Amino acid sequence: MSASMNLKTLFLGATALAFATNGIAQDRIYKKNGDVVEGKVKVVDGRNVTYKRADNAKGPDYTVNKNDIERVEYENGTEDVFSDRKRSRDDEDDDMEGREVRGHNHREHGKKERKKINYGADLITLSPANVTENGFGIGLGYEHNFGKRGTVSLYIPVTLSFGDMNGDMYYPGSGSSNNWDTYTNVAFSIGPKIYPGGSKGKVKYAIAPVLTLVTGERPYDYYAYSPYPYYSSYYPMRTNAQNFQFGGMIINSLNMNPSKHLYIGLELGWGFTFVNTLDNMDQDTREMAQFAFKLGYRF
Repeated sequence: MSASMNLKTLFLGATALAFATNGIAQDRIYKKNGDVVEGKVKVVDGRNVTYKRADNAKGPDYTVNKNDIERVEYENGTEDVFSDRKRSRDDEDDDMEGREVRGHNHREHGKKERKKINYGADLITLSPANVTENGFGIGLGYEHNFGKRGTVSLYIPVTLSFGDMNGDMYYPGSGSSNNWDTYTNVAFSIGPKIYPGGSKGKVKYAIAPVLTLVTGERPYDYYAYSPYPYYSSYYPMRTNAQNFQFGGMIINSLNMNPSKHLYIGLELGWGFTFVNTLDNMDQDTREMAQFAFKLGYRF
C-alpha cells in the first residue's frame, strides 16, 4: 500500500513538473503596450510575427505586427529586439527574408534585425569636372526626394562653363594673328529625376528629362569688308557674341551612396535647343550635351 501510494505520488509529481516545465518553456512576446504573450513563435517575416498560443498549442495561428512589439524572448534564452521606429513597405525591400521557426530553433536566433540606412531626402552636389557643348567647367546641384521610396525627385543643376576662342583673326596687310579670348556661360536646368527602383540604396540608376536655359557668350565667325586694294574684299573675323539657348535634355545618371551622407554621381546628358540666338539673331538648332562627375552630401 505504501509502495502504491509512493508510485502515485511520484506520478502526480512528475505530471505536475511536466506541466510546469511546459508552462515555463515558452517563447515570450513583449508588446510595447506592456502586454506579454506566451506561446510558440512560428514565423518572423518582414512585417509580422506569427505564433501559437501557449494555452492552445493546437489552435489557430495568431499574428502581431512588428510595430507593436518591443522584443521576443525565445525559450533557449536568445531574443530578437525590434526597432522603435515605424516600419514601412520601404523597409521590407531591405529587410531579411521571412524566417520559419521549427520547434525551438530559429535560423537567425540571437541576431538583431539588420539596420537599414535612413537616407535623407535632400542632396547638395558639387561637380568639379563638368563638360558641356560650351566648354569645360564646374557645377552645383540640389535634389529633393519625394515619397518613402524616393522614386521621384526635384532636380536643379547649375553649371558654369569656360571656353577659349582659339581661332585665327585675319587683318589686311598684317597677315594673321592668334586669338585666345575666353568666354563663359551659365546653364540652369530643372526637371524631375526618376529612379525606377527607388533612390534608397547603395547604387541606383536615374533618368531626368530637364529644361535647360543657357546665357553667356560664345565664338561667332563672320566676314568683314576690306577697303585695301591689294587684299581680298572680305576677310574672316571671329569674336565673342551674346549667347542664349533654351532647350531640353535627357540626363542619365549613376547614383552611388557609399554611406548615409556621402554621394558620388556620374551623369551623361544629350538634347537640343528650342531657341538658339547669337546677338539676338536666330541660329539653327544646336545640340546640347553634358557630362559631369559629382560629389555630394545627403541629409
